[in-house]
Amino acid sequence: MDEFPNEATYETTEEKFTTAKYKYTVLTGKGLDLAKEFLTNTKTHEDDSLSATSAVVTGLEGGLEMVEINFAGVPEDGDWKPSVSVSTSSEPIDTHPNFHKSDDDAIGGTFEKPENGAIFDGAEFKEFANYVSEDMDTQSWWKTKLDSDQIIDGHMPNAMGGIKSYLEAGVEWTETKYFSSIRESVKELKHIGYIGDPKADEPSAPNIKSNVRGNGFRNWLLVGVTWEMVSTDSNSGFKVQATYRLSGNRGWNDIIYESR
Repeated sequence: MDEFPNEATYETTEEKFTTAKYKYTVLTGKGLDLAKEFLTNTKTHEDDSLSATSAVVTGLEGGLEMVEINFAGVPEDGDWKPSVSVSTSSEPIDTHPNFHKSDDDAIGGTFEKPENGAIFDGAEFKEFANYVSEDMDTQSWWKTKLDSDQIIDGHMPNAMGGIKSYLEAGVEWTETKYFSSIRESVKELKHIGYIGDPKADEPSAPNIKSNVRGNGFRNWLLVGVTWEMVSTDSNSGFKVQATYRLSGNRGWNDIIYESR
């Protein structure tokens, strides 16, 4: 049997995940033995960072078989490559960046100067009144949408009545990296539940402004990690995906979540 394959391919992605293939033509009955040698690592790929993941033996005419050996592995560590998903989540209305503003855009204002029928207990917002004066400047737009019989004794239904929350855009940032070392690949598992910035550089995670945090920006929490062996050799290839969730306007609570 020829020691060299009839055909060989070798492909590496930008993330450094590598796949390869050997094809042999052998005498009928020899194909299974050759496949077993690769699958048990008796025979190996010339790149020792790759290991055999599967083998296919196909019968040919003329007393021959074709043996196809597939390999995978990670010759060197890749870089973190991100993807982003955006959804919405419900946040308390008094955390809206415009809630406590002191101008005409204020949603609730303050105890000293409430807006839109906001009711406060000291500095704490409680709720919006169900009715407000029909002359309220900030709701003149709303008055035009009401029927005349909805305005009673100079008061009209409050456009903000009953509102306790608003939809805030939420961002999840998922990074993928291929590792050649099992020791390095499992380190990310230790950081689940910790506050910390994503690690990707190109591109890096955006800084999103916060109107209530002292440093001016929201922060990130590592909420999930998946770890996968991408070859059959425990020393040659691991895929890690780390998912970070962007905080709301108030940031992640430093009392509950530690920073890494």
